[in-house]
Order: sequence, then structure tokens, then C-alpha cells
Amino acid sequence: MATDKPKRAPRNEMPEQPAHERARNFQEVPKGYDEQTAKLEANRCLLCKKPACISGCPVGINIPGFIEAIRNGDYAEAVRVMKNDNMLPAVCGRVCPQESQCEAQCVLGKKGQPVAIGNLERFVGDYERAQTERAATEVAPPTGKKIASAPAPPVSPVPPTSSDSDTRSSSSKPFISPAASSSTASPSSGSPSPSSPTKLTTSKPSASKSEPTSSSDAPSPSMNS
Repeated sequence: MATDKPKRAPRNEMPEQPAHERARNFQEVPKGYDEQTAKLEANRCLLCKKPACISGCPVGINIPGFIEAIRNGDYAEAVRVMKNDNMLPAVCGRVCPQESQCEAQCVLGKKGQPVAIGNLERFVGDYERAQTERAATEVAPPTGKKIASAPAPPVSPVPPTSSDSDTRSSSSKPFISPAASSSTASPSSGSPSPSSPTKLTTSKPSASKSEPTSSSDAPSPSMNS
């Protein structure tokens, strides 16, 4: 008689502040793992011989290596393994989209929930920050080469093209409403449109006297002696 395989422990979710508490402070909503929760989550890892999670990580962190160190309670070793490839575990554990990168390649995620790699990465970073003495990071020997960085030149304005000027000229035309355009158009029958107002025209009265056209026709002023 076949026996059922023991089920894997469920994923340990990140504890968060209750809504009534976080509404009155500016602290982080996720509280992070404590040591017990971190070990429970690390024990869910299968420590695959060919870990696909590393291929999903953009910087190629040795994920099974630092998770195994957490499982053994050697957090300093977890920091060392982590910092061989990533110097900012506390930042990446918070902002990296692990659900679409390393955790998306986790074998456990095919039939259940993947290992919370991002939460464990944050735990390692927060552990190091809480220590007064931090482990020295291995530095590669100097190569004797130097690099220089130069600021980018100022960006010059791009002159407008003919297509841009045509677009601006077409967009600057006045808007004519459909009602106004239909009232100005004459109907086919020749009768005036009832909606169009009647324009009254008045003629100017003709002048009684003709105005002088030149300086010679104008009367000369009288000279008093």
C-alpha cells in the first residue's frame, strides 16, 4: 500500500503592522523575519544540485549557499556568501521583484509556493546592519588600471522640423462648432435657415456738400489787415 508523501511546510508570510498601528506612524509596514521564522523558511529550500533560482537572479547570487547558512544558524556566513555577488542585500530584499525573477524559477513554485528568497535576503541584510562589528568583505587584488568619469555635455535644443511646424499650424486653427457651420451653409432649396439670425443692413446718407479733393479747391482763410 502506497503511503502519501509528507507535504512541505507552507510559506512563511512576512509579518506586517496592523492597519490601526501603521496609520499613526511612518515605520515600514513589513516587519521582517525574526530568527525562528527565517530558519523555518530556510528549511523549505530543497538545496537543488542545479538551482534554477540562480539563473533567475540578475546578479547571480548563490541563493542555496546563503539559505543553507541561515538554516545552520551561521548568519555571518550568510552575509559573506551574499556579499560575494550583492553588496546591498537589505535594499534588494525590499525592492527587487523576486516573484518574477528568482522565486519564479524555484522548483517548489511549480506545485506550490516558492521559497521566500526575498524575505530571507532582507533578513540577512538587516542582521548585518544590527551588528556593531561587520565582517570584512573580500576585495580583489588591484589591477593597476584606472578609470575616469566625465560629465555629460549639455543638451542643445533640437530645432523644429517642418512636420512639427505643420502640426502646430494645423492645431492653431479656430474651432468651429457644427451648429455654427450648419447655420452659415445655405440649404439646397434656397430658403434661409430659420436658425440663422437676419442681418440688417443700413445705407449711409449721402453727403450734402462735396468734400475738397485737393488743397487748391479748399477756400483760403481770410487775412485781416
